[in-house]
Amino acid sequence: MLDDFREDAETAAFLDELEDEFVVEEQTISSGRFLGMTPFQRLVIAVMLLFWVSIMGIFLLMISGRIVLPLGF
Repeated sequence: MLDDFREDAETAAFLDELEDEFVVEEQTISSGRFLGMTPFQRLVIAVMLLFWVSIMGIFLLMISGRIVLPLGF
């Protein structure tokens, strides 16, 4: 069984198969895109991140007792 693996490893066809698997494709850099997103998509992600950080910050301030909501019922 191990002899078969050794014979396969020594053949040129086996090495060609390995080289084909590890071929790195060239990546072209397209102008104006970051991670494949358009500027509008990046804006939406940035606004969503801003809201999420603001809401979590307010929530943590309320939990720590630094601010109290004026709920006068």
